[in-house]
Amino acid sequence: MLCSALPASDPEPPDPMDRIRRVILQNVRAIRDLDLRVSAPFTVLIGENGAGKSTVVECLELLRKAAEPGFLSAVNTQHRGAFGLLRRGATSMTLGVEIEDDAGQLPPMRYLLTLTALGGFFSVAEERLETLNKGPEERVLWRAWRGVGARSERHHPEESA
Repeated sequence: MLCSALPASDPEPPDPMDRIRRVILQNVRAIRDLDLRVSAPFTVLIGENGAGKSTVVECLELLRKAAEPGFLSAVNTQHRGAFGLLRRGATSMTLGVEIEDDAGQLPPMRYLLTLTALGGFFSVAEERLETLNKGPEERVLWRAWRGVGARSERHHPEESA
């Protein structure tokens, strides 16, 4: 009986990953203005009830879904709807993240999304993706201002109840 052994090999190193290094939130529920620096390898959110810990996690989920079709409909029907997300008295909210790539191949980037709620319509007021180079070379890669347009959808309050 012949047996052949597979050659021993070192396990492959894990692929480099992108990492969130900063979370930016404005006018979301109890949060007026949050600029959260995220530390590697992990960050723990600790605070009293109602301080905004769950809100931070929900906003990260919203940012993850921002490029998907039907995003605004999802905002209206999930996460207590857009009016449930807005800070009392506010008409818009901003969600943002800064991301860096562990391999160092790309400059850090910032994505900002501002949603506006007026007259029952929820729309993307501004979307922005920019590089965060060191020094004055910071570049906006993509910016869009939208009112009622491709990313605007009518809100039906009875659907989000």
